[in-house]
Formats: sequence, structure tokens, C-alpha cells
Amino acid sequence: MDKPGNQVHPMREPPAMKEAVPFSPYSREPGVVRTLAQLPESYLLYIGPVACARHDYLSGMYGFPDRISYLCLQELDVILGRTEVLVHEAVAEIRTRIAPKAKAVILYTGCQNSLSGVDFDALVRKLRETHGLLFTYCNMNHMLRLGSGNVYPLLFRGLLQMLDDAKPCGEEQQAQGHAVNLLCRSLKLHTGNDLPQLLARWELGELRGFGSAPSLEEVKQMAGARLNVVTHPDLLPAAKDMEERWGTAWMYLPASYRLEEIDKQYEELASFFGKEAEAGAARREAEEKTARVRELLEGAPVLLDGACFLKPLSAARFLLEEGFRISRVQHLPDLKQCGKTDPEGLAWLQEHDSRLLEFPPNASPAGQWELHCMTSHLSDAAKPLEGSWFGYSAVSHLMERLEQAWVKQTAALANRKEEQAG
Repeated sequence: MDKPGNQVHPMREPPAMKEAVPFSPYSREPGVVRTLAQLPESYLLYIGPVACARHDYLSGMYGFPDRISYLCLQELDVILGRTEVLVHEAVAEIRTRIAPKAKAVILYTGCQNSLSGVDFDALVRKLRETHGLLFTYCNMNHMLRLGSGNVYPLLFRGLLQMLDDAKPCGEEQQAQGHAVNLLCRSLKLHTGNDLPQLLARWELGELRGFGSAPSLEEVKQMAGARLNVVTHPDLLPAAKDMEERWGTAWMYLPASYRLEEIDKQYEELASFFGKEAEAGAARREAEEKTARVRELLEGAPVLLDGACFLKPLSAARFLLEEGFRISRVQHLPDLKQCGKTDPEGLAWLQEHDSRLLEFPPNASPAGQWELHCMTSHLSDAAKPLEGSWFGYSAVSHLMERLEQAWVKQTAALANRKEEQAG
């Protein structure tokens, strides 16, 4: 017999006129500039054609206007092999006039630079020698999206180059600093997560991430951690690099909302450090918020945006098990892909609610690239990433977002009725 937590809660028949609540709680992807700009005390230099710079400008400059410069190459520059010379000139101008206080410079290129034959690794080494700063190179090659990969694993590995001169700490230094890094697509947790509090109770120090350290020097301390907690597969290559370079152990704990799975994740963490797993107030808060929002919706259907989640089918399973009604999973991924990334969620829905799998996969609105770039600073980029929340806090936050979506939909319906009545 299944445990109570694995059963779908019985629901009342929803009112006949109840409309679906659109639920898109997270940004669909971090964005290249949004990712790179989180490295503290750094400056970004884009290198590539003006056509690609236009896309990047629309999506990046709104959020980080004082952190980015653009070096737009002409075709003749590439033909004559002047790229390296122009990069050296641009970096010198950044160092002397634009951002003299920057302690690191991130070079990143458009897709076409993958075909230019420039040895960016050698260029980075020369720039380090010349300026005495940290430099790294990230290849923003969107052509990878047409194959089996994407740009983000390479970007995260590029950020790790900032730790090249870092050295692992001894046991005494570890005890005084921190023991755990978080490798997630958001690069840091939002304030209010329970994981840092749990690590503090275990006397393991602060949780460290690329985006949470206030200085570049503290980012380097990530090399001395005992464990990398990886919450997204895009960070696995970076975690394996750190394991090879410094012997840092890693643990893959992807985003989850089912409390039973979160219990297991925390037990796995506790076992690694020889501690006792603690659910405590954070778990109770997640249960209470879930119950309150379920009562608030009163059986109203939810239109779930699957593009927001690493495992959209498992997210749908969580909502169904907790007594919510889902009308559809919008932007449903290809089921073959789900079979690799989310086999448990796929198997559960096939058995319990296969109706949600009958809709054909459709493209994310982010595929409408021009519109996405021009509006992302106002909409998608303003949302948190799924990786900003972990553990029981992720459940509480998801319920808060669902409540906000319900309030927004209720207000929209009320306004519509007033307009029709008038």
C-alpha cells in the first residue's frame, strides 16, 4: 500500500465557471549576461559581430549598464587577424578609463567567433601577464543548442577559471571558513532559504556560491570547500573539474518539491558530514503553506508552465499529490527528453494522469528571440530562477508564487466582469 504522501488527495468538483490560473513561477533560463555578471568585482567584454551584440545589448544592458562593453568586429578585422590586437586595446581602455577598479575581466564571444581561429586560452594568459588581473573566456555559442548540449555548462566551467590560482584550504582553515559550495544555475540562494541555517546549526560555516560572495577573494575560497551541492546538470562538468583539481566531493541534489524526496536529500547531506538530519520548522512551514494555498484555490485548475522547471513532470506530480488540479502542462518538453531528465515524473504521470502527456510539445516563448530580449528585463528576468530556492524553502516559495498567481487571476476576472457590466 502506498504511503499517504504518495496518494492523490480527493478534490471537490470545481465551480463550472472557474478559469485556469496561469502559473509561471520562475524565469525560463538564467541568461548569459545575467549569469556572468554575478561574479563580484568583474567587468564583461563582449567580442563579436554587431548583429549578435544587438541581441546581447537588448537582454543584458538593461540590467548591467555599468558592467559591460562591446567590441564589435568588422569582417576585415577577422580576415586580417586583428582580433587579438583589438582585444588588447579594448582591455587597456577598460582598465584605464571605464572600470579601473575591476579585479577580473570576463571575455565572451558570439557564435561566429567559434570559427575565427583565435586562441582565446593563449589570449587570456597574455592578458593576465600584462595587466596582473584575473581573466577568463566564455564562448557564448548558441549553435550548441542545435546539438546535444547548450551554452551554460561551458559558461560555468569558464567561471571556474577564476579559481585557477586558488589553493585548497587545510582542515583548520576549513573549520574557520565554510565547508559547502552551492552550484546552481542562479549561482546563489535567495535570502530566507533554510539550507544555510541548517549548515550553520551543523557548524559548517557559510554556504558559498559564485553569486553570493561579496568579493572575488571570497569566491576563491570555494576551492577549499569539502562538498559541492549541485542542483542542476549544467553545473556537473564544473563540479567534476573541481573534483579533479582540488579533490572536492560533489553531490547531485536536483530541485524537488515532494517533501519525501527533500527528506532524503537532507538525510544524504547529514550522512556526508556525520550529522543528524533535521526537518524542523522549515518542513512544517512548507506543509502549512501548501494546505493554505490548496484551500485558497478551492479546486481552481492550474495552467502549469513546464519551461520553468528542471523536472516539470515531477512538479506536476507534486501539485497533483497535494490536491491541486492541473488543466495542462504548458511548454511540455519532448517525452523522450523527459525520459532522461525526469523518468520518475514521467512514469508517475503515465500511471496516474496520462491526460497531461497528451498535449504535443510546444516551443517556449523564449524562442521568439526578439520579443524575449526586449521584454525579459521587465518580465522573465525579473523572476527568480528555480535554483534560487532549495529544500523545504523551495516548497514554501512555490506556494507563495502560486498564491500570487491566483490573486492576479482573480483580479483580472473581476476587472473583466466590471468591463462587461459597464
